[in-house]
Amino acid sequence: RAITCSVPPHSAIYTARPSKPPRDVPMQIGYAPEAELGAKLVGLSHLPLIGYGSMQWLAERVGGEGEHYLKPSPLQGLAAIGAASGAKESESILAAHAAVNGELKSPLKELRGVRVTVFEDSASSIQGVREAVKIIGGECVGIGISAGGPKMERLEKIADRVYACVDDAIQGEIINV
Repeated sequence: RAITCSVPPHSAIYTARPSKPPRDVPMQIGYAPEAELGAKLVGLSHLPLIGYGSMQWLAERVGGEGEHYLKPSPLQGLAAIGAASGAKESESILAAHAAVNGELKSPLKELRGVRVTVFEDSASSIQGVREAVKIIGGECVGIGISAGGPKMERLEKIADRVYACVDDAIQGEIINV
């Protein structure tokens, strides 16, 4: 579904969908651009994107499995926060890895006290971003997206507010900014 309003500055896409590696590194083969195609479809391809391919790229550099770095891990949330600040995606991902291992470096160390709003349809992913923001000493506003059912019940327990659809959520939160 297309988003009917513009997104605020300092935004990023945070998804577990298959994606390419960070945009600022040479392209490698073997990555599926599903997340990039979705972003293009809704007119958001200009935003930084931290997806599964970003976490695979990280795993190739530091070891481990890309799946372990995905949300709800705070690592992916920190990477998205860094990228949303305007930093290079690769620098944000590496800084996020350092931060979850106890070392706060640029670009994340400059974001202490930042206010982050996350729009999510998963309660555990909101919790992951809350943990990420705690690492940098900021404030997190969790916005849940669900039209009902068990998913909505879980979101109501963790989110600050819940909307039936992403369009309503973005409209309501941009007006409240």
